[in-house]
Amino acid sequence: MTDVARQAVARQAVARQAVARQAVARQAGAGGAQPAAEPPWPACSGVDLTRPHAAVVLHYDGARRDAWGAALAALDVPVRRDGAFGELGWAVLAGDAADVGRELAAVRSRLAAAVGSDRPVLAAAGRVVVGDGRDTSETASSLAEARAVLALLRHRGDGVQLLHSDTGLAGLLLAVPRARLESFARAELGPLLDRPELLATLAAWLETNGSRAAVAARIHMHRNSVGYRMDRVRELLGLHGDPPERMWRLHAAVVARELVAALPAGDAFPTGDLPDGRAGLAGAVGVAGYPRASAASTRTCASASTEAR
Repeated sequence: MTDVARQAVARQAVARQAVARQAVARQAGAGGAQPAAEPPWPACSGVDLTRPHAAVVLHYDGARRDAWGAALAALDVPVRRDGAFGELGWAVLAGDAADVGRELAAVRSRLAAAVGSDRPVLAAAGRVVVGDGRDTSETASSLAEARAVLALLRHRGDGVQLLHSDTGLAGLLLAVPRARLESFARAELGPLLDRPELLATLAAWLETNGSRAAVAARIHMHRNSVGYRMDRVRELLGLHGDPPERMWRLHAAVVARELVAALPAGDAFPTGDLPDGRAGLAGAVGVAGYPRASAASTRTCASASTEAR
């Protein structure tokens, strides 16, 4: 790397995060000829990890990749770009769920304006966490959850932004291993799994507290047909009336099945290197098959966060 390039990297680091600047300086003093390391994962990008914060992910799969990259670089929020999963931008935003939602919406709008209307820009956030600034495993889990929430948003196909705090039961079930979700859904919904029309009717019924009119409006059919379908659902599932405990289990099973459908099996969370060469925030498998931080990366990120303060 030329001196000019090193200076450019250093200027960007000073402007965006003291952590990256200090890490690059340490490497330069130790090795001399080594190229400057890329900035660490966003969880270490000058965010005070002792205050509420959440990981967020932004997604674009349109044709204007150059405009997307330029727009990410121009943001005030430090963002890491990763093309391994179809043009993603990763960051950590400070604040409670409402703060994160507002800032994420503003960032998403700026990116959408930059790339145009060929494809929508999607935005998702993991859960808000509060740590001690030393153990970043919860921040890393939020980062994994943000990608899972994005997968759920894409699967639903009815919006451009989704926060973990708005996912309800789905957010809680993200902590359950995929195999257990599949097993539970199969046990509760088995006879309906090859009857998508009945499964859709049951899901709408549960979501609307059993209102025929609301179900009919949601799935675009006559309310009398809703009653017929629900009678068939009860017959196949062996329901006598709508016992509350069983209906709660069915609701959980419907959500579990949605997660299984939304989260592709074996999908990997992108890895990255912190400036000292150790593994980044991605490490051992964690939330719903998405990795969380390794012990080494946790120590590294905690150390960088402490220095930043």
